[in-house]
Amino acid sequence: MKKLVIKAALISTLVLAGNAHAETTTGNASATILGTITFVEDAAIAYGSIPFVSSGTCTMAAAGALSGDCTGTGTAGAFTVTGTNGEGAAISVSAGTTVDGVVFAPTLLSSATDTFNGSDEISVSVGGNLTYPASSVSGVKNFTYTLTVNYN
Repeated sequence: MKKLVIKAALISTLVLAGNAHAETTTGNASATILGTITFVEDAAIAYGSIPFVSSGTCTMAAAGALSGDCTGTGTAGAFTVTGTNGEGAAISVSAGTTVDGVVFAPTLLSSATDTFNGSDEISVSVGGNLTYPASSVSGVKNFTYTLTVNYN
């Protein structure tokens, strides 16, 4: 009986082992490596001379048009941004800086989303608001801000 059980176990192992099989296949993967985004500042933002009127706000819109407590035309900031042709981009500007109580708050004058064109470029325009208190000190004020462009 013991021999019969061992034979039956051996036969069932061989039969089951003969029916088991494995298959394999090859998967595929791909990636598109995007080019580095680079910037050229073609024009710095320039408000020009602002007459002091106790306190106020000067706003720069498209093409450098000034309004609020200042008038005339300044120069809007302009950048050429280079990236990978046909790829979408998200564009933003950071909060500006404060110098001697004068606050610069940049605004994006061009679209916040764009696509790199056939020349691999996007043109970006930046303006913003200057807010100055009654205690403002006369003189040149230099501000900074950060332009950020990310692939979508």
